[in-house]
Amino acid sequence: MAYFKLNFILLLTLMMACQQKDNNQELQIDFFDEQLMMRSNKPILNIYCHFDECGEWGGHEEFIEITKKNKSFLLTHTEYSVNCDSMVSEYYLGGLLTRPYKELVGTSTFELTEAKKRAILNFSTDMVESKFSETFPGYSGITLSLFNSDSTLFIRTYTRTAEHYLNLITALKQDE
Repeated sequence: MAYFKLNFILLLTLMMACQQKDNNQELQIDFFDEQLMMRSNKPILNIYCHFDECGEWGGHEEFIEITKKNKSFLLTHTEYSVNCDSMVSEYYLGGLLTRPYKELVGTSTFELTEAKKRAILNFSTDMVESKFSETFPGYSGITLSLFNSDSTLFIRTYTRTAEHYLNLITALKQDE
């Protein structure tokens, strides 16, 4: 009987030690490696934000593209500015579209770290949650989109706040 108790206590101690080690270990995010893997030069994941500082005419745009290069992932952030006093008309899908004149502000590319992957995962979760409480903001609003190249993931919200996106940008810049 004492032998059984000793083995039982030893087994419990071993299980608790292993469990504590697993809890302290941060989980790696592998959804880029497994789910979105492609043999293509196209971006694996795209994030788009269209602001509304020019009212119903829109505002500046920002793009984030995640691509695979060799065994690492690259994140490219492109930002455009707009001049609300200078409008441009162009044909788009068979109709005339009027929008503010936009200029490229800059493009930056950096390697995707675990912290950046975590920030993107948090942004994706926020996008899904916000879709359930989305209301129509009227004719002036901010468009946020998250989509992949093979169209198996597509989430778009139209809202008055870009809080999710701004949190993502802040988190991505912290790790630089």
